Amino acid sequence: MEFPPRFQASETRSESQGLVMRFSFFLTSLTLLLFSSCDDQTGSVALQRFSGAPGDVILIMEDAYWEGSSGNLVKESLREPYPMLPQYEPEFTVHRFAQRNFSQMLRLNRSIIIADIEDNARNIQPISSQKESKWANGQTVYTIQAKNEQIFMEEFQKVVPQIRRDISLKDRKRIQNYIRSVESGAIRAALKTHLQLELSVHKDFTIAKQGKDFMWLRRERVDYLSGVPHDVIMGIMLYTYPYDSDSLFSRASLIQHRDSILGKVIQSSKDSPMVIETILPAELDTVDFAGNFATELKGLWKFKTPLMGGPFISLSVVDEKRGRMITIDGYVFAPKFDKRSYVLELDALLYSLNF
Repeated sequence: MEFPPRFQASETRSESQGLVMRFSFFLTSLTLLLFSSCDDQTGSVALQRFSGAPGDVILIMEDAYWEGSSGNLVKESLREPYPMLPQYEPEFTVHRFAQRNFSQMLRLNRSIIIADIEDNARNIQPISSQKESKWANGQTVYTIQAKNEQIFMEEFQKVVPQIRRDISLKDRKRIQNYIRSVESGAIRAALKTHLQLELSVHKDFTIAKQGKDFMWLRRERVDYLSGVPHDVIMGIMLYTYPYDSDSLFSRASLIQHRDSILGKVIQSSKDSPMVIETILPAELDTVDFAGNFATELKGLWKFKTPLMGGPFISLSVVDEKRGRMITIDGYVFAPKFDKRSYVLELDALLYSLNF
């Protein structure tokens, strides 16, 4: 990420290290290595790896500001709804602490935002900065310095879109690094042979079905809620078809192809086809995919009988060399759980596509 000149790398101060922290966040930190085991350690081999789950953000802000206008601004900016989930989940999970409670464990988090609001010589001019691997290998620390709350809010509004993008892209890369360390070599080889595509997927995925121009990958896992095991199903469908018009990127065309192709291949136990839920219309965005124009379709899928559903992400891009449209579609069924973490994993999988 390239920040404007006003957002330059600099050091930030560290003061006393408190011992107070939320127990729930402590439990999250104990599982911190799941998505960080294979990150690049060049130049920071002496540091511990970062902690926290994808989407976690540590915010250092004093109580008075957190409970006032600046705190409200931060909440509104970082806790926007994650798009196209069946219930509200924030884009980022914000764990707020005062400087006195900024313990050594908290300093290991993957993403830290420090609100340095104080009327002193250091903060005469507002400064926004970021530093990589400050206290932990692979983390990013963002600091906004301002001499008063009003100036902080003005500065924060200018840089928060970039901070959000940076955190999201780095979380995606961290997940991809983890998946590459446990990927299925057999599926990678099969995709290369069958569809001339490359993709990193977890070794627990299996090939559920394949045809002339498609391959359906599926993973069944068990996750726990309050000590009780529940099934979670993740699926990836890769399919291609001839590219003959830019109209194939239209929302109607992408939905029609998804419903027709996935509906024939993926069906419920009652032979109900997988289709897109229309109550909450799917959202279409244009994205940059490795320098290529692409579209990202996000929405909800469903079976009518038995009634089942969940979120999906669909990424479509043109393979000009072979004259075809490539679509990779990821979906999840996890009725007992929040869905954001699974969708973040699907997002990382989809964006590891290569051709």
